Amino acid sequence: MTNENTKFNDYLTKLRNINLPKFADLPQFDLYMDQVIGLVNQYIAPLGIDSITSSMINNYVKHKVIHAPIKKKYTRYQLANILIIAIAKNVFTLDEIQKGIYDLLATDDAATAYDAFITTFLDTLHGVNSNLEEQIITQQINIKNNNTVMISLACNSIVQKLLVEQLINE
Repeated sequence: MTNENTKFNDYLTKLRNINLPKFADLPQFDLYMDQVIGLVNQYIAPLGIDSITSSMINNYVKHKVIHAPIKKKYTRYQLANILIIAIAKNVFTLDEIQKGIYDLLATDDAATAYDAFITTFLDTLHGVNSNLEEQIITQQINIKNNNTVMISLACNSIVQKLLVEQLINE
């Protein structure tokens, strides 16, 4: 096995060990902007994706992707949305993310929608394996309904982009 394959396999092992909080595990108290940024960036750091900033969060509020904070504090619902945006923003536009969130919330409550995304994303991430002589395989899509398909395809796209970036940067 070459050194490159070893590095990539180490990266895959790192991805399989990543964990993200379910809705019930998010703080049950409201947070200030700097606390939200610190927490979200802590969660996404192992993914190697760009950190979020206060300007980004202000932009999400301005474009009504998340609700404005109340008395400068963000709820766990807003935190959940910001975490999804932070994960998805490297592949999808803010408008696409907003539409996806609204579509999910049209049929599920916020906690269920967030958990569905996080569970599918982690299943996709943890299911990645490498047979570099053939191809990289990610989670198969289990078609149950349009939301399930949308989440599965989005998560596959995000994970595949992470893998491509890792290979490019080796």
